[in-house]
Amino acid sequence: YPDLKADKNALQLQEEIVNTENKLTFSKQSYNDSIEQYAATSKSLLESFVVGVFPNKLLK
Repeated sequence: YPDLKADKNALQLQEEIVNTENKLTFSKQSYNDSIEQYAATSKSLLESFVVGVFPNKLLK
């Protein structure tokens, strides 16, 4: 009987570890997606600013 209880606890622990790893993977991907979007938006805003300030110089 103690072996069965230990096996059950080990399986529960393993399941919790897998669930935690999955949550971490999801969170990392979400973070990376947010950083990529921030970088793209920042670049777009900077380009818009430069074109707005120097429109004639960029066209030549």
